[in-house]
Amino acid sequence: MPPLPRPRSANPVAGPDTFTFRPRTAWISAVVWGLVVAGWLTLALTGSAEPIGAASRQLPAIALGCVVVYAVCVRPVVRVGAEGVWLRNVVRDVWLPFADLARVETQYALTLVTVSGRRHQAWAAPAPSRHGAARVTDGDVREMGWTPDQGPVPASATLRSDAGAAAVTVRRMWDAHRAADGRPAAGTEVRWARGVLAALAVTALAVGLASVLAGAPA
Repeated sequence: MPPLPRPRSANPVAGPDTFTFRPRTAWISAVVWGLVVAGWLTLALTGSAEPIGAASRQLPAIALGCVVVYAVCVRPVVRVGAEGVWLRNVVRDVWLPFADLARVETQYALTLVTVSGRRHQAWAAPAPSRHGAARVTDGDVREMGWTPDQGPVPASATLRSDAGAAAVTVRRMWDAHRAADGRPAAGTEVRWARGVLAALAVTALAVGLASVLAGAPA
């Protein structure tokens, strides 16, 4: 099996055996935000004597909102490949090779613990709330391959939760990697999402500038 490329590109684990997880509400949130923007602009265009000017003054705030919705709702993803896991969170990306993985947890979200003890949570795979956690059935235990020596199965680890579904895939790919005597890989890499941070800074600055100009005397 050829080694995977280093995480210099946007997707270090792309391939036919890649499993991808996104928040279930990601695209719903994007559609809802699109409807909010449409209503926002409609009010600006119909509620002012200068509709074009009124709408243009709303653009910085709309742009900032778009960046926030993208970063929080659409951008987060978990990709599991043959050599490791790629976590794309709100403003940081984590590439964690299986050679550096020590433990997989699901208490609050999919959490990958490295050999050195560092913990990396996946924004895209949260655990269900206490009220939303489903009862664990015998079928869940069999499907997950959970063994008695691992103790009781927490509800957050079942396939019906985002964290649990992602964790099961991570464990299976991790086991396959160890069974194949995978070659040692470099350690975990953490990178800031510079594009998202730059977009947040620019749009926030534009909102501040628009507010100052709106309050300036004509």
